[in-house]
Amino acid sequence: MFCVGLLKDQILAKHQAKVPSMLIVLKGKIKFSISGEDIVMPQSQTFQIPLNTDHEVTGLSEQNIFLITQELI
Repeated sequence: MFCVGLLKDQILAKHQAKVPSMLIVLKGKIKFSISGEDIVMPQSQTFQIPLNTDHEVTGLSEQNIFLITQELI
């Protein structure tokens, strides 16, 4: 697992998950963009990230922290 911090309007560029992963918003609010859809995720919301699918994350609050957990294969 690892944490990512983003400031408002900061972007974690488009990438793919190569192993089963879960995103958990710990602080703030993010926009999770995947498959042409934007999902606004407030604090405490979770999302199971599909494998090999382009996605990116944008910070919406002044401070945003989210946790990624990944399964070991």
